[in-house]
Amino acid sequence: MSSNPSVSSDRYCIKLGTTFGVESPASRVHSGTHLMLNKGVDGAVNLIWNAYEGGIVDSYRVLRGTSADRLELLAEVSGAHTAYTDLNAGDGMYFYALEYDETYSDEWQPMTRTFKERLSGSGRSNVVCTDGAWTVVPAEQLNVLAIEKELVLTPSQPTLHLQAEILPAMADIRTVNWQILEGGELASLTQNGVLTARGKENGEIVVCATTVDGTGIEARVTVVKKDFGILPQSVTVTTVEGTTQLTPLTGRLHLQASVQPTNASQLVAWSVVQGAGLATLDEDGILTPTETGNGDIVVRATSLEDASVYGELTLHKEGFSGDGVEGVNAGQMSVHRVGDDLWIEGLPEDSECGLSIVDPSGRVLSTEYRLEGRSGRISLARLASGTYLLQVVTGEGKQAFRFFK
Repeated sequence: MSSNPSVSSDRYCIKLGTTFGVESPASRVHSGTHLMLNKGVDGAVNLIWNAYEGGIVDSYRVLRGTSADRLELLAEVSGAHTAYTDLNAGDGMYFYALEYDETYSDEWQPMTRTFKERLSGSGRSNVVCTDGAWTVVPAEQLNVLAIEKELVLTPSQPTLHLQAEILPAMADIRTVNWQILEGGELASLTQNGVLTARGKENGEIVVCATTVDGTGIEARVTVVKKDFGILPQSVTVTTVEGTTQLTPLTGRLHLQASVQPTNASQLVAWSVVQGAGLATLDEDGILTPTETGNGDIVVRATSLEDASVYGELTLHKEGFSGDGVEGVNAGQMSVHRVGDDLWIEGLPEDSECGLSIVDPSGRVLSTEYRLEGRSGRISLARLASGTYLLQVVTGEGKQAFRFFK
C-alpha cells in the first residue's frame, strides 16, 4: 500500500514493535493536509485544504514563492479555517504550500527526552502551482437553509442539518466554510453543517457560512437553543383513540405520552410491565394485540431525561378467540379458561392424568392430578402475567397447550 500526498490526504495510525514481538496499541488516526487551488475573480488565487486530523492545529501558515523550493510566509490563518484567497497574486506562476504545528493527543506521543518536545510536532502540505489552474465561475449569492422546519435546538430536536444554497446554479465551487461566531459553548458544528447542541445552557448561536471560491461571501443565521436543563416532573399516558379497550374491533392502539412541564424533553421509552404475552409495543408507542389471550395490559412511558420519572396506563384486552389458549398437540382434548382456572375436557376415563404448568424456561411451576371423570381443572391464580405451557400427561402420552395469563 502506498500514499501520495500530492494526490490525496490518506488516514493512518502508528504501531510500535517491541522486543517481545508484540505490537503496541495503535495511535489515534491521523491525516495530513492536502492543498488544492483554483483561480478566482480578478486573478485571485483560491487555496482550499482539508483540516489536519489527529492533533490540535492553532494556525496554518500560508507559503508562496516563485519556485517549489523557495517559499516564503504569505499569511497565517486560524486553525479553524480550510480556505484562503490570495488577492495579490498578480501575473506569473506561483507555488503555494501550508505549514502547521500540531499538539499531539494524550493517547500517543513521540518518545523524546523532554516534556516540551514531546507535546508538539510540525507538518507541511503538498506544493501546488498556479500553472494550468482552472478559472471558476464565482458565487454571487449565499443563503443558509436547514432540513428541519425551525432553526431551533431543543431537547426534542437536538441537531440541525444546515445547508448552503449558492447562486447562480452554475457556480463551480459549491462548498463553504462553516463556523460558529457566537455561542460556541452551546453547540458544536461540523464542516458538513451539522449543528449539535451540547450542555444544558440555553441561548443564541450565530452560525456563519463563507464561500471558498475567493468571493468571500458570507451568510449568517441565528439559532435559538432553548428548554435544555428543565427536568421532567411527571408523565401522563393516553391513547390517541381515546379508549383503553383492546378488542378485535379496535385493533391496535396508538399511545401518546405527555411529559410535564411541557417545556421539558418529551422523549420517552415505551415498555410493557404487565401482560407482555397479550400485546406487542414498539418504540413509537403502537400497541398491537396478539391473536389470542385476554386480560389487563399495563404499559409504561419512561422519560429519557430522568428514568425515575414515568407514567403508566392500564388497558383491558377482551373478545379474542381461544381465551389465550393454543393447542400445541391437542388430540381429542380441549382447553378453555374460566376466570383464573383452566378447564381441560376430553381426558381419558381409564387412566390417571397429571396436569402441569411449565414456564418458558421449562421449569414446572405446579402439578395437579385428576383421578376420575373426563374433566380436569388447574388454577392460574398464583401466576404472574406471561406465556406458559400446560402439559397433560396420561397413559396414552403427553399433550401440551400454550396459554397467556
